[in-house]
Amino acid sequence: MLYFSMRTLISAILLLLLASCAQVVPLTGGNEDEKAPQPTELIPADKTLNFNSERITITFDEYIQLKDIFNQLIITPQLKEQPEINANGKTLTIKFNETLRENTTYKLMFGNAICDITEGNILADYEYSFSTGSFIDTLQLKGVIRDAYSGKPVKDSWVMMYFENNDSVVYKSKPDYLTKTNANGIYTLKGLKPGSYKIVTLIDNNKNYLYDNGELFGFREAPVSVPQDSVVEMKMFKENPPKVYISKTEHLLPEKVNVVFNTGIEKLSSVSVTNTNGVQVTDCSYKMNRTKDTLRFYFNTMINDSVYIKVGFNDNKVDSSLVTFLSADQLQVQFSKKRLPFEINSVHRSESTLPYNLMEYKLYSTFLISGTDKNKLVLKENGTVLAPEALSITRSNGDSVSIQHKWKSNAEYEISLMKNFAKDNFERGSDSLVFKFKTNEKSDYGSLKLLLSDLESNNYVVQMINSLNKVVYEKYIDVSLLKSGSGGKNSFELQFKDIIPETYTLRLISDINNDKAFSPGVYLKKVQAEKTYTYPQAIKIISDWDVEQIWNIGQ
Repeated sequence: MLYFSMRTLISAILLLLLASCAQVVPLTGGNEDEKAPQPTELIPADKTLNFNSERITITFDEYIQLKDIFNQLIITPQLKEQPEINANGKTLTIKFNETLRENTTYKLMFGNAICDITEGNILADYEYSFSTGSFIDTLQLKGVIRDAYSGKPVKDSWVMMYFENNDSVVYKSKPDYLTKTNANGIYTLKGLKPGSYKIVTLIDNNKNYLYDNGELFGFREAPVSVPQDSVVEMKMFKENPPKVYISKTEHLLPEKVNVVFNTGIEKLSSVSVTNTNGVQVTDCSYKMNRTKDTLRFYFNTMINDSVYIKVGFNDNKVDSSLVTFLSADQLQVQFSKKRLPFEINSVHRSESTLPYNLMEYKLYSTFLISGTDKNKLVLKENGTVLAPEALSITRSNGDSVSIQHKWKSNAEYEISLMKNFAKDNFERGSDSLVFKFKTNEKSDYGSLKLLLSDLESNNYVVQMINSLNKVVYEKYIDVSLLKSGSGGKNSFELQFKDIIPETYTLRLISDINNDKAFSPGVYLKKVQAEKTYTYPQAIKIISDWDVEQIWNIGQ
């Protein structure tokens, strides 16, 4: 029995060892399919003449599927009705639901819609064309589309052409020919017949193939003549809204109200505040924000009522908004519940490094400030407490405090606000606070000396744009300061000082309307956006280094 047991045990161990050494190899179907499906039969054939069928049938060498077909497929000229499109097994069918134009070349561009059903391999940019006449139109129009402000190419923008040349066609009719720009902003319209066309370009946000205000848009003033015109470039912009109005009112805090417009406004004809009885409210102030699309109102005395804020625009239109305030009792209830606190904050980041030529250290409050106590502010410079006479305090907008001092470079500062340094209009005192910061040195910055030449006789805006695509430095060139040169061209020399070291892009705006900013075009007036120029190379600014650059705009 022992012998039998030992033999059985040894056999079992051997079987286990053999099983552990075995490898399970999965079955494979050969190499992975990387080929896109290919058409094997087309009925009618591609480039058929005198086409009179209602249906196109395309058979492929493998099973297919369609992806995003209604966005990918482009048919030119445009059809009034969407055709019926089906994929069944290896067959794709397109059935037209309308009578096609006579003597017209149609092109079907499938983009990336067709792929196989197993691996998803895409048959990229497949095209099929036919003619209802006796020949195929083969004319083309090419070009590039750029953003008018940045100068960068615009991808996925529709380029649209119309048989009609009237201006209103872009608002009410779908285009006859269209195509999309690629990643480089380049487009090609194919299969065109000779003729004169209106051409525009559009980022169609709502996918209705019509131009709606607020969409990125570009146009060419004159009609396109094919084949005389073979290349057409256009610049895109967003038109300013034709009507200015109050888009919303933000009552963020009891004493502060923001009136927001649907667009930036250069000038207002009137501003008034009245209560519900029509009596003028005078104990308030307002200011326009930097982007000129918001009026910020500050009510120094709380109104136990609602008020109408009325704004008049340059077109003599007036818009108004009703604002309701909390009563004094309601406010006190909020205060007793520790809501709506009176707080002082710094505009600057905590422990930040600020410029050596700092003009002022800025604070702002949640509520309007009724007064400050200079004796409750302590300023330390490199650890030494400065005398009160070494600084001054000013208030602006009712909720801002500026601390002025002759700040030193490469120094450490600490601002201590004792309790009740500031009080609001409800006699609430601020809490004790400490703000710390450093100043850097002049050598931490660089400068740029720029010589501009070949300028036209108008004003300009010069911008320096950082790596985050933000305009961080800007200067204005007055036409009266230009130096005249030969051929009616002018030059100008300017300098940017105390620039943070980084790599910048230079942009020049030709300020035709003298508003010191970039202005978009106006389609119905056939006014293009103001011309911009971008310096072809990046400008690298190094600390404690002066860069000199010549920029000939005409080159």
